[in-house]
Amino acid sequence: LYNNSGLVNMGMWFMQKWKKSGSLLQLALRDATDVRQTFLYKLSQRCHLSHFRHLLLCGSSQDRYVPLHSARIELCKAAVKDTCSLGAAYREMVHNILYPIINKP
Repeated sequence: LYNNSGLVNMGMWFMQKWKKSGSLLQLALRDATDVRQTFLYKLSQRCHLSHFRHLLLCGSSQDRYVPLHSARIELCKAAVKDTCSLGAAYREMVHNILYPIINKP
């Protein structure tokens, strides 16, 4: 969603056009007309990461495929500044995933 890699974006676009893959539509949050009805959004609402005692999220700034903020479930500057409904849904997804972990007793 907030990926700066033109190569990855082009590859995703090409694979979606060529294969008509449902999983690629899900990853792009395009499997439903309403973002809040997409598979990944609904999955974020049922976050089960809080069931784990230890959780390690890691990423690399040198990774050209997965942005660092995405690997570590963080908001990037673009997501914070995004005022469209997709940006709001993205922020809600991050909150849905992290809130149960942060507020775990």
